[in-house]
Amino acid sequence: MTTTYEHSSWTVGGTQSPLDYIVAALGDYANEYELTNVAIDFVLKIQEALPDHVYLCGSQLYSTKREKDYDLTKIVEAIDLEEIYNKYALLDTWHVNEVTRTETLHQYVLECLGQWHAEYRLGYVEQDLEDEINWLLPDGYVLRDNKIYGPAGSKAPDLEAILNKIDFLEIAEPHLMTIKSEKPQAPKE
Repeated sequence: MTTTYEHSSWTVGGTQSPLDYIVAALGDYANEYELTNVAIDFVLKIQEALPDHVYLCGSQLYSTKREKDYDLTKIVEAIDLEEIYNKYALLDTWHVNEVTRTETLHQYVLECLGQWHAEYRLGYVEQDLEDEINWLLPDGYVLRDNKIYGPAGSKAPDLEAILNKIDFLEIAEPHLMTIKSEKPQAPKE
């Protein structure tokens, strides 16, 4: 059985976690990037640079060796954060003006369902629609929180064309609520 030693908590640059470090590094521009994906890539780069016996889990460093034979600050400072950031830059916000003039995915769903929107589980419809859009987006792009992220300097994909490929009713139908107008009756003897 291998013993695991807790080496230290994340304290690089006075931050408490890899995500805090990224947000601090981006400063006022943090909302222009898809931070979840930036953080995932950042942690993967750190893990690649750490010795094989050292693991970064959340904001804790663990090792199968008692001694600490690495310098986390040097490892972090050697990572090209700009390369990671540029993969997840905000390209555009939700707008499908040619189709519906909606400003959010929620408004788009409401407009598509029209007067029958109360008969659907809207959150599920919205999530399934977002998943379908993300499936159809080119590699490297993601729609999250009504924003499209992708490689910096690239053009945002044509959201209208993507929506035209989707059968909205096929997505919404499984989330139609059924209303029973009669109370269940006991079987007659």
